[in-house]
Amino acid sequence: MEFILEEFVKQPSLEVFHKCTKDNLTSIADHYSIIVSKTKAKKALKHEVWTALFEEGLLPDPGMVLSPRKQAFPDQSIRRLELELELRRLELQDKANEREAAARLKEQEFRFKQMELEEQTKREIRLKELELNQAPLPRHGSGAQVDFDKCIRIVATPAPGESGCS
Repeated sequence: MEFILEEFVKQPSLEVFHKCTKDNLTSIADHYSIIVSKTKAKKALKHEVWTALFEEGLLPDPGMVLSPRKQAFPDQSIRRLELELELRRLELQDKANEREAAARLKEQEFRFKQMELEEQTKREIRLKELELNQAPLPRHGSGAQVDFDKCIRIVATPAPGESGCS
């Protein structure tokens, strides 16, 4: 059976992983952005990739499972482990969905609050406009009463026949 990276990415399994060549392992590492040395022995490379895939929740713990040649578990145990892995993958997906929903809810709450503030600001502006339209307009420019008695100055007028200039 030929190794197809896309199929492994869709449905990772120990059976397919154990049949991988060194090139297949480097392809998997590249796809999942796992930094590995391509000059390492296949066994060391396989362990690094397996450990990284375990940390991502894609494969079971390498310390808990033996290689196919040293397999101590019957086929049912492998199936059980794969089911546990699938359950873990679904749990992680569920948590990711919950975080996404919480983020969407916060975004909606933020937008709602923003709309409320905009509406409140519009109401306040409209209220100020109405208050200004109803206020009486001030007279004489500044709106203050002018006391003409204070503004009158007594100026001496020249007597008849005087020119007023000295």
